[in-house]
Amino acid sequence: MNNHDKTKRVGRPTPESATHYMPRRPRILVIGAGIIGTSIASRLAARGADVTVVEAAFPGAGTTGTSVAWVNASSKDDSSREYFDLAVRATAEHHALADAFGETRCFYPTGNIEISRESAESDRLRSKVARLQDRGYPADLVPARELGHLEPGLKVPATAVAAYYADEGWVDGPAMARALLERARSSGAKVLLQTAAKQLVLKNDAVTGVVLERREVIRADTVVIATGRWTQDFLARLGVDVPLAHLESKDSKAIGLLVTVVPTAGRPRTVLHSREVNWAPRPSGYAVLASAGTDRVVARDRSPETVRATAGALLERAADLSARFAGASFEHTHIGLRALPIDGRPVCGWINSIGGLYVVVTHSGITLAPLLSRLVAEEIVDGVEAS
Repeated sequence: MNNHDKTKRVGRPTPESATHYMPRRPRILVIGAGIIGTSIASRLAARGADVTVVEAAFPGAGTTGTSVAWVNASSKDDSSREYFDLAVRATAEHHALADAFGETRCFYPTGNIEISRESAESDRLRSKVARLQDRGYPADLVPARELGHLEPGLKVPATAVAAYYADEGWVDGPAMARALLERARSSGAKVLLQTAAKQLVLKNDAVTGVVLERREVIRADTVVIATGRWTQDFLARLGVDVPLAHLESKDSKAIGLLVTVVPTAGRPRTVLHSREVNWAPRPSGYAVLASAGTDRVVARDRSPETVRATAGALLERAADLSARFAGASFEHTHIGLRALPIDGRPVCGWINSIGGLYVVVTHSGITLAPLLSRLVAEEIVDGVEAS
């Protein structure tokens, strides 16, 4: 159960969740319309639950809209095998969901290129690809001279080492949240946007509903908290602790800078990761840039001057790596606030001290949402422990 003594992990059952009573057509209220909340609402509504979604702003307004939105398992290869396998299953779920969406495109399986231009990093990348191949994950080393077939315009020395992960890609997060919400509506869900949930209504230590900002009460048998970075803000008044990485720390990994640009030679074909800069395509010819290094700079100083200078430096790195970005300028900068549990693993399950209260908060929400939502729906509606 780790240090989250009042929640349980997916796949780690507690007796309380097994005995939680659900009526024939449960009334379930989902708070939050990001990728996690809308995925859960869509699954629950399709299972016949009486679902209401409450969102303080609009679909994808939080972290979902300020993320590189990279769907992958390759970055989890140094995590526990359990977490890696979860990400592999989740990536496959994205492909299945894309088929179900049909013409409504949200997931773009473009593949992902990882480049190392330094010898020590190159050795690490070769070892990583070998480990992934041993696990049966689609991963291949690609000679630098052949990268142009995957991503035209790259300027990579012949000595560089590159890997290609064919099953990976990117998601238009806000579009996917909207599409999932429409699927939930088509299955009978009620959706309340620009409506803040203020507090839970409790009776005998169990949820009976939620008070909205206009003091209206929505009755519910189960409330699902899917508010991401803001989960603790909602639960603290109940004495429930879901430890997330602090935003105030100068070394916080919960803060990320996202820079939106219009490439001069068309948007990239693939997602790309390197030590200097990462990028992902976006609709309408845009691309987004990010890097762990610039995240650390902005975590220490979020002033407008630092953000502009850091964004400019990130664009210079992108132009050094690809001709697509030569002469481009950045359009927007966003500071994303990541939902990052202290130990990095998803928090997903019933709150044992309060009946009918379920919490989902995780890093890599874009990747994990389609799979977690299916497991959550099975657990809530059927009482089946997720695994």
